[in-house]
Amino acid sequence: MKVISPWGLLVLQRTMNYGFGVRHGVFAPLLGHGIFTQEGPAWKRSRELLRKQFVRTQYQNLDHFREHVDNLLACLPTSGGVTDLQPLFFKLTLDTTTALLLGRSVQSLKADNDADETNKAFARNWDIAQGGLAKRFRLAPWHFFYNTIEFRRACNSVHQFVDDYIKQREQEKRIDGAVTESDSFVDQLAQESESLASLRHQLLNILLAGRDTTACCLSWTFRLLVRHDRVMQRLRNEVKSVMGNAVHPSREQIRKMPFLTMVLKESLRLFPPVPLNNRTATRTTILPRGGGPDGSAPILVRRGELVVFSQYVNSRRKNIYGVDANDFRPERWEKDGASTKYGWAFFPFNGGPRACLGQDFAMMQVSYTVVRLLQAIPCMDVPEGEPANELGQRYVVAVHGLNGGALKTWTSDKGNICWLSNGILMPKYLPNARVLSWGYNANVSSAQGRTTSSDRILQHAQTLVADLHADREVGALRALAYSKTRTAAKIAHLHTIFTCTYGILFFGTPHHGSRKADMLSSLQRVVSLTVPRKVLETDSNLARALKEDSEILQDITDHFVPLMKDLHIFFFWEQERTDLKYTKDYIVDEASAAPILDDTERAGITADHRNICKFESKDSPGFRIVIAALRRYSEEAPSAIETRLARVEKAMREQRLYEAQEILH
Repeated sequence: MKVISPWGLLVLQRTMNYGFGVRHGVFAPLLGHGIFTQEGPAWKRSRELLRKQFVRTQYQNLDHFREHVDNLLACLPTSGGVTDLQPLFFKLTLDTTTALLLGRSVQSLKADNDADETNKAFARNWDIAQGGLAKRFRLAPWHFFYNTIEFRRACNSVHQFVDDYIKQREQEKRIDGAVTESDSFVDQLAQESESLASLRHQLLNILLAGRDTTACCLSWTFRLLVRHDRVMQRLRNEVKSVMGNAVHPSREQIRKMPFLTMVLKESLRLFPPVPLNNRTATRTTILPRGGGPDGSAPILVRRGELVVFSQYVNSRRKNIYGVDANDFRPERWEKDGASTKYGWAFFPFNGGPRACLGQDFAMMQVSYTVVRLLQAIPCMDVPEGEPANELGQRYVVAVHGLNGGALKTWTSDKGNICWLSNGILMPKYLPNARVLSWGYNANVSSAQGRTTSSDRILQHAQTLVADLHADREVGALRALAYSKTRTAAKIAHLHTIFTCTYGILFFGTPHHGSRKADMLSSLQRVVSLTVPRKVLETDSNLARALKEDSEILQDITDHFVPLMKDLHIFFFWEQERTDLKYTKDYIVDEASAAPILDDTERAGITADHRNICKFESKDSPGFRIVIAALRRYSEEAPSAIETRLARVEKAMREQRLYEAQEILH
């Protein structure tokens, strides 16, 4: 059984009706009888024992992290180049966690230098043993099939290393005297542990939790930051404003960095260190949600049934986080009460009785490391060949006009530059934008060739909607009008194309006909008698469509105008005449291209009709206005569409209910 309802997760983690099932058998070879494998009274005792250690003030002073982050920085090349941070983060967290637990770090970041051979061996064996646990977890309940000699030897070596250290500490304490508040975690814990084995088990359980999870959070955070320049720059500005010329952040300084906290929460939301987990019902019980046709009714859970839950899946639920649930947008946590709003849909540190004891230690370590790295490395970028964008893409649909082409329309004649894909143009300013350039047969004349066919354009609209849904949800003009009407149960998914469209930029698009088009058509017919067809470059299809009283323009307008209240519209018109070989004139005049309507934007572009949407550089006429509009729409769209989706979902649900009642009656 899979649980994704926050209400179900609340019950699952707060009540004691669910246990670990076979987890003890999976982890026992390495972890033994520690807090992560225990249940009942034994677990309660372990939790209370460890809780007291975590509330001590040992790590209140963040100097505990200084040495190890300094070692990490020393591993970075001084002359730039490509560096894989993830392995360094795993070594860093191993060093800090062993220093916390044992009072002495294994110094794995110095493994290539002066680290002790015993410490090097421990780090290697720990990786082997931990990898074995991962394989056993995936095989459960048949985990016992994985029990290789290498795995067993690694577990035994780890146990021996910790046992030897504990014995060494006991001898030192006999000489030094009684345990004090400043002594290490192991010294404090040893006072209340029943045996050497139980002390070792607790230390290894905490080491498992504290090492990988923190390293994963650091790795994903920097992977996201280097792909989102705006977020990176805002975070750098916050660090600079709080830290000034200081190098080593204190706990108080980190608490003055709210955007840093938002970044870390968003990283943990998108890439939780423990993406998948499970529990086994210890008695027959009920979850409040998950049953019934729509999953809103209670559901029976029988004793012994496995219940699976995933922070990764819940983090991407659009009905909770909005339409931009897949986006890296730290600002979603900026609103008051955001954490309360998301509730049990966000649980990177679990919750209830088994909430993570080391949450504060982990978050302080990550925060300290992020601040130090941003201070030490003024420029970070995505290595060449790595994908620049992986999350939260905005979709820009480029639909050409009657005489255009999927790429030709947007590509300059002089430099052969397509501004939609050229790295120094739109991708530079909208790094999260993916362009879908849609092509279709530009000959939309009727079979008799006399007039533009409304039926043919409707066919194009239907095809565009299907293509867009096959890729992602966005839309254009008659296609939007068509999409808005697709509300029947089996095709309601097409309606989201309209719902998820936020704004449209019109480049010289005619919105009503003119007598000028009649004149152009007459001139074209005269010229075509004397000029070879291959020499003549005209806009005949456009001219026919532009005629006064054009049925096709009126048809599109009638369908589209009612939709404009739900969209942001920006009209652009041509400010230079087009060379028609026999004359120069505006193909679409300002009145037709940019009608004056309430709540719309207008701007002229110093180019002719053919080049109004072609930009060779950031200095090309109109480029800055266009990019500014696209960036603004991209930033505003998520929250607006989130509200719209919720409204549409409610309306659709009511419509389905009404249809069902009609059938029953």
